[in-house]
Amino acid sequence: MWHFVAIEECDNPELYELKWSVAKQKISRTVEIYNGSLNLDFVLDSSYSLHVDVAKQTEGGWKDYNMIKHDCMLCFCKDNGGKNVEAFMGCMQIESTDEIPAGAHSCSGFQIEFCDLPEDGIIGEFRAKVTTIDRNGVIVACAMLYANFTDEVCDKEEEE
Repeated sequence: MWHFVAIEECDNPELYELKWSVAKQKISRTVEIYNGSLNLDFVLDSSYSLHVDVAKQTEGGWKDYNMIKHDCMLCFCKDNGGKNVEAFMGCMQIESTDEIPAGAHSCSGFQIEFCDLPEDGIIGEFRAKVTTIDRNGVIVACAMLYANFTDEVCDKEEEE
C-alpha cells in the first residue's frame, strides 16, 4: 500500500508558472488530510504532459529507479488516482476531471483513499520529481513527492 511522506516544492519554485501549495495533517496511522491550493493563469487540460523521475532509497542513498512519461498529465492522474481525482476536483469546486480552469482553486480537509491507488509496487522508500510540461516543452510546474510502498493490504470491504 502507498503512503505519502511529503509533498514539497522543487528548488527555485519561482521559475514555474503554476503556483501551488500543499499541507498534510496526520490524523491517525491510516488517516491523513490535505489542504492545498493552486493558482493557474491558464487552463490545464489534456495538452499538458507529465514527466516523473523516480529514485529509490538504498543503503547507498537515493538511486535512479524509473522514469515515467505520459502525454496527458490529467489522464495519468485519472488512470492511477482512482476515485481520488474526482473527489479532489470536487473539493476544489471543479466540475470536470478533463481540465482545470484558470484561476485560484483550493481544497481543505481532503482525505486520500490509499486503497484506490495502484496496489502493485516494490516495497521501499521513493522520491519522485514530478513535472508538468506545456505543449511547447516548457516545465510549468514541479513537485517533489516522497512516498513509501509497504506490504500492507487494503481491506476493500472496510473502505466501503
